[in-house]
Amino acid sequence: MTTIADGWCRQIGPCALEAWGAKWITVRCPSTLAPLVRSAGGLWDPGRRLWLVERRRAGPLMRRLEKPCSGKPN
Repeated sequence: MTTIADGWCRQIGPCALEAWGAKWITVRCPSTLAPLVRSAGGLWDPGRRLWLVERRRAGPLMRRLEKPCSGKPN
């Protein structure tokens, strides 16, 4: 199980992830990666133009973002 400490910030390719509160992380990424974040249960915040993802779903999302692009859709 991936544990996420408070106050962390991580850059994975074009995506910036940051801890936000006790239950959420924020994700800023290009719109082409929105389906990945949405599939992880991400909620779009239009005012701040970022995604909110529950911490428990962050590990699988980070692993999918770290996978090299094979050029084929998943």
